[in-house]
This record gives sequence, structure tokens and C-alpha cells, in this order.
Amino acid sequence: MKKLTGFVVLAALALSISGCGDDKKARAKATFTRICKETSARMGDEGGDFRQRLNNLLTSCSGACDMGDPASCELIAEHVGRVCKVSPDVCASLCELRSPSMQKNACPLAGK
Repeated sequence: MKKLTGFVVLAALALSISGCGDDKKARAKATFTRICKETSARMGDEGGDFRQRLNNLLTSCSGACDMGDPASCELIAEHVGRVCKVSPDVCASLCELRSPSMQKNACPLAGK
């Protein structure tokens, strides 16, 4: 579960922002969307910490998708599909997260 720690932190941030004004929500959505796109573009890079990049990608893309960004929803579906093909255990763990977009994409692939 250590690899999902960053997701929990960013998800908590997203939930805390949900009680804030529209301006803060818009900025949070823009930030999640930007990180999602940047991280997705770097997923094939060699070197560095792949797990951290994957964690950042899943966290930011699911956060942006949950806030209504369609491009991030497409990216989360793509990357969750890849993760679930190679690691059913991680897929099942993703299904248990409290992110609607994560559950929508991971749970069917995890058989739940």
C-alpha cells in the first residue's frame, strides 16, 4: 500500500478542495489536469522512479477526471487498463480507492 500513499494524499487534497469556492476548485482541476498530461507524456521515459511516475499519473488523472476533465478520464482509462493487464493485485487495490473514476475503470477489470 506504500505505493498508493501519494494517491491518498492527493485524493484527500481533492476532497478538501471540494468544500472550497469555485475558484479554488477550478485551480485544483487545472493543476490535476496539467500534472496528468505531463506525467502521461513521461511514462515511457527511461530512468527515474517508474512507480512514482505511475502513482503521480493515477492520482492526478483520477483527480482531474473526478473533477470533470474528459481528457483526464481518457488517460485514466488507458493507464488503468495497462496496469490491470500486468498486475491484477494492483488493479484490485485501485478498485478499492474512493475515486469514482478509479472505481469505474479498475473494478470491471478486477472482476468486481
